[in-house]
Amino acid sequence: MTVTPRTSSPESCAIVIPVGPSDAEVAGLIDLTDSLRVFASNVSHLIIIDDGVTPRGLDDLIAWPGVDVVSLRTALSKKWVSVYAAQVAGTMIGRSDRFTT
Repeated sequence: MTVTPRTSSPESCAIVIPVGPSDAEVAGLIDLTDSLRVFASNVSHLIIIDDGVTPRGLDDLIAWPGVDVVSLRTALSKKWVSVYAAQVAGTMIGRSDRFTT
């Protein structure tokens, strides 16, 4: 099967990617963005929701010319809230009007 990359679209979009705390999640982020570079030519913003225990600088791992790559930390303590609460909070921020063009 031959896969053809998408052609350029006049409308741009933002993509929000939650990344869990494990190294496997970081590897998945890199693989996903490699594919997106080829098949999603209309991306203007990439918002990475970092759910690691400490900040990992995930935005520095992704080199994507012409795309504004931002990493948001989900700093909510996992001790007193649901383990999913930080991811949800970060995803909601990533979807906010702050990142519209």
